[in-house]
Amino acid sequence: MTKKLFSSLDELIALDTLQQYVSCPVTAVQKAPLDARGVSGSQLYQVTAEGESCHRFVLKRMSVDFDWLMQTSHDRRCRSVSLWQHGVLDQLPPPTDHAILGCARHGDDWFLLMRDVSPHLLPDVTCDVTTIKSFLSTLAVLHATFWKDPGLAAPALGLCDTRTMLETLSVTSARRLPSDVNPMRLKFIEGWNLLQPWLEPDVKRLLTDLQADPTPLCDAVANYPKTLVHGDFRPANLASDPAAIRPAILLDWQMAGYALPTTDLSWFLNSSNIADAPLTAEAAAIYYHQRLTDQLGQELAPVTWQAMRDLGELVDIMRSGVLKAWLAVNSPSREHRA
Repeated sequence: MTKKLFSSLDELIALDTLQQYVSCPVTAVQKAPLDARGVSGSQLYQVTAEGESCHRFVLKRMSVDFDWLMQTSHDRRCRSVSLWQHGVLDQLPPPTDHAILGCARHGDDWFLLMRDVSPHLLPDVTCDVTTIKSFLSTLAVLHATFWKDPGLAAPALGLCDTRTMLETLSVTSARRLPSDVNPMRLKFIEGWNLLQPWLEPDVKRLLTDLQADPTPLCDAVANYPKTLVHGDFRPANLASDPAAIRPAILLDWQMAGYALPTTDLSWFLNSSNIADAPLTAEAAAIYYHQRLTDQLGQELAPVTWQAMRDLGELVDIMRSGVLKAWLAVNSPSREHRA
């Protein structure tokens, strides 16, 4: 069932609307910008509902006019909103939550109202093994739930495919947008130049060719199962509330796709907070594979799993290699640079 989109921000944060979310009288509403700003250019606000008690929410405003990820991924439907509107996020399996309460659209502006889960966000430090395994289990259950689900290809959802994921974070896309639209532009371009001397000649040729035309990689990925992927599954978008019925909270579904599941796995394992952890990437991948197999109730042939793992890594290098190269030189952390 399609959910109602409010037609304006005022409707979304009206007194009677917020009262439904908090189940108690609301006498006043305050909205103030947050210092934090989305990497993509999205705008964040704190909404406070005052009454018998005080309730806090986070409001996210997105628009193709100022959100470079929406521009480069050709997102005209706002994926976070479409997944909520068409009930896909309601199908997230326990223990997963998305924290979205309601959404609105006004012209080219999209708004998401979410519970304020900021106290439960993963800290910006190296994750411990327990936390990593917990979210790998969450990821495996998510992927198994939507395994080969053809409904995810519906145009109304506007989900990314592999080509869109690759092109969104490509050097080619970065060069098309000026720095005032894409603040990451120079990091992409400088990172690509920094990466070159570190690559063997055959690898350099491969990555250069795939940057120009990712079709061979997309064709290879198409031979393997697809599922709902979060698209940006990393600690910055994850929260854990042990007291909640659904303790694992996944935020920011703007790069969600119907794609190879190891796209999410590699993105997660190669993020700095995970890569520096005492659990090796190989051990973590084995753990995820075991959990996925348990959830699917079937074994993936070893040759199939290895191909999926390798392709996930190659997709990840194409999406994040240039930024990793830039950070290897420019990160303020000595340990990160090393």
